[in-house]
Amino acid sequence: MLHEAGHAIACKRQGGEVREAGVIFVLLAPLAYVDVTTTWRLPKGARIQVTLAGMYTELAVAAAAALLWAHTAPGVFNHVCFNVLTTASVMTVVFNANPLMRFDGYYLLSDVLELPNLYGQGQQYVRDGWTRLLLGVRSNRALDPGLRGVLVRCYGVASGCWRYLVLLGLVLAAATLLEGAGVVLSVAAVAWWCRGVVRRAACFARSPLCTGRAVARCAAVSAAALVLGAAVLLLTPWPGAVVIPAVIHYAPETIVRTESDGFVTELRVHSGQLVVPGDVLAVLVNQELAHEVSDLEVAVAITQLQRRVYVGQGASAKAQVEREKLRVLEARLAEKRAQLSRLIVRAPRAGQVVGRNLSSLCGTYLRQGSALVAIVDESAKEVCLSIAQSDFDAVCARIGHPVRVYVSSVGVLQAPLAKVEPRASKRPADPALGAAYGGPLPVRRHEAAAPESDARQYELLAPRFTGVLTLSAGQSRAVYAGQLADVALHADQSLGAHLMARAADWVALRLHRPRRDS
Repeated sequence: MLHEAGHAIACKRQGGEVREAGVIFVLLAPLAYVDVTTTWRLPKGARIQVTLAGMYTELAVAAAAALLWAHTAPGVFNHVCFNVLTTASVMTVVFNANPLMRFDGYYLLSDVLELPNLYGQGQQYVRDGWTRLLLGVRSNRALDPGLRGVLVRCYGVASGCWRYLVLLGLVLAAATLLEGAGVVLSVAAVAWWCRGVVRRAACFARSPLCTGRAVARCAAVSAAALVLGAAVLLLTPWPGAVVIPAVIHYAPETIVRTESDGFVTELRVHSGQLVVPGDVLAVLVNQELAHEVSDLEVAVAITQLQRRVYVGQGASAKAQVEREKLRVLEARLAEKRAQLSRLIVRAPRAGQVVGRNLSSLCGTYLRQGSALVAIVDESAKEVCLSIAQSDFDAVCARIGHPVRVYVSSVGVLQAPLAKVEPRASKRPADPALGAAYGGPLPVRRHEAAAPESDARQYELLAPRFTGVLTLSAGQSRAVYAGQLADVALHADQSLGAHLMARAADWVALRLHRPRRDS
């Protein structure tokens, strides 16, 4: 309304007259309009000012919204200001300033080129071209010679292509946003367009131009176009590729965990250090466990002494009880001594130590099973893929074959696809792939998860499969673990087969969407 009000005010100020204003509906979407056709009587400069007034108004509103958005805290008002900023700036340039649509940009171009009927002449050129191609009938209409005629021809072709592209976009948008009702509305819109085509064909059949030669030419050209289109769809390979998000992992990655509770008193390694099996990684202390061992040693000594006394007194029954008690105490002592010995954490394999902020572990209390460090091999890494269900068959067909891996810091790598897990899961292959941590996959928190829970409490919106690519030693040293990558698989199908498959998936999603409670 503000946009159209800008046109109306500018028209009045330039001496024109506003005859009508109102709202029209395009696919149930309200669009305001204003009639300023009287500006054609005004000078060229005045017409251009009236044409640009609507966009001036919108850009002024966008500027005010930008200032408010930049100086307000996040919230509803801030969000509304951002939407107004986007709509009044980007959208007005994409649509209103676009000369291929009969909005402000078109009238501005007409005024600049001094071609008041540019759209009509361009569309007439396109219709005459189709008539000549299909029927062999030449038109008697002549376009302006020179550059003006070239501009009209180019504009007619470009505006025609753009019009059908916009109609297709509106139909798909209605079918997507309005779900079932949108599908019905889209079918009705396509049927209405086909009705116009049939009506024009019927009018041509009753005209003097409808001769046997024209009909034969039209049939031949249409058949040739169908054959050519079918050949292109069936023989042209699909140029696109299936892009699968992935993350780089160590293969394998050995997580060293504490086997006993205790305080970390000494950390003898640092991140990046090479170790061999048996090297001491850390030393923990558990005074409570040490006291338990001392108490059990005293209890064992007392029980042994008591058993000897009973044996010397000939009390065999009491001696047998003390013997059984001694056996239990010795077993407990052996278990506690083993736990005490495991307070010295040693490397289970050779490799490189990897850990974050290892120095901060000193003085901290770790429970049994807590991760201490990881031991890895920098020359052994793999690429872990997160595969959508629709891409599962295409990926499985590539097992054992090299595929392309795109890594931002390295470029393109070729690596063989080793395996694909046959079972899908909603658990992300790596937390880095989830949108909560900057990844490409949408995730949500488990309903039973606490707000402070870790990344394992996130799940994918739809189950995905997991695949693995093995990297060579040289490739492994060139990339980093935890780095995101994209795996591209070129589909072995024609252009038509790919389009049919995507259309079938889209229709199935729109018409057979499962219920939320299913």
